[in-house]
Amino acid sequence: MEQGEYNKAIARFSRIRKNRATKPSFSSLDPQQTDAAAMATHLRTIYSGNLLNQSSATLLPQSTEVEVPFTQADHPFDIEEIQDLIKNLPRKKAPGTDHIMA
Repeated sequence: MEQGEYNKAIARFSRIRKNRATKPSFSSLDPQQTDAAAMATHLRTIYSGNLLNQSSATLLPQSTEVEVPFTQADHPFDIEEIQDLIKNLPRKKAPGTDHIMA
């Protein structure tokens, strides 16, 4: 068998094997319930919180008091200064980690 024929045969076997493997799919067993409704029910169950360890849920702070972490006087910069600095950034440069572009 020549090299070209060998490569074609290997490619064909690879395609057959790839197409033979079952592909994951989602379908409901109940014909009355649509797949979207079944997935919505599943996600609602998963994210409802009933699977959480109840002892870890009690460790969360139960404070309802809202506390402002800083005041306006704590800011070292005013809005005009920030806008001026952004306007003076170099043009046509990639943004940094803060995603600010000039």
